Amino acid sequence: MKNLVATVSGFFTFTLVMLLLFPLFALLSLKESWQLTGLRLYRFWGRISLNMAALPTRVIWKGTPLPSGQQCVIAANHGSYLDIPVIGSGPILTTFLGKHELTKIPVFGFIYRKFSIVVKRGNRSSAKQAIELCKKALDNGLNVAIFPEGTITKTPPHMGNFKDGAFIIAVDKQVPIVPVSMPYSWKILPRDDRRPQVHVHPSIMIIHEAIPTIGLSHDDIPRLKEQVKTIIEQEIKAYNKDEY
Repeated sequence: MKNLVATVSGFFTFTLVMLLLFPLFALLSLKESWQLTGLRLYRFWGRISLNMAALPTRVIWKGTPLPSGQQCVIAANHGSYLDIPVIGSGPILTTFLGKHELTKIPVFGFIYRKFSIVVKRGNRSSAKQAIELCKKALDNGLNVAIFPEGTITKTPPHMGNFKDGAFIIAVDKQVPIVPVSMPYSWKILPRDDRRPQVHVHPSIMIIHEAIPTIGLSHDDIPRLKEQVKTIIEQEIKAYNKDEY
């Protein structure tokens, strides 16, 4: 019963707050210089929605927060649709690189398209363009959150293979990568495109020490990719011992 209540409450709250804030999102989408304010509004939306749905996220810092004005690429595991509001409501203000399919959702799709960077999966031209837009976002003072698995894993909490995009962006712009582990999102909102249901469970986001990329080249990407995946995965395993 409590899962049903959490599901109804969660989706109702998310939708209600979204509709109430939509005029502001529409206004802030009119100028590129207002995007930062739009991302702050996005964070407010995520925080109030998660809290009102009794799904507050506990943030655990395992590293030193980056100094003000230092941009970064956030690389996180992806086990649930919940990952987006969890990261979006977190302490690091960020835009997202996400799949184009989300832009088809009424109302939410408009907001996501205007304040995120979208990519069509399997389209090399779209992927190349998205990488350049991520670099531009960093140049404009924004952080960029990317799920290197490219999609929600089909076997959570086990992670899928990492793609190169996040690491190409970080190395090309010489900005640090911040690994993020979300060990329980897959339990709270399991992947189910037919009948999504919220399961009451503590939500945790672990922010690891930033990994510098200064001096690295594309030759270092395989090692960097494995390093980041290992850091994220070790924490996922620690919180989900019964699944490994």
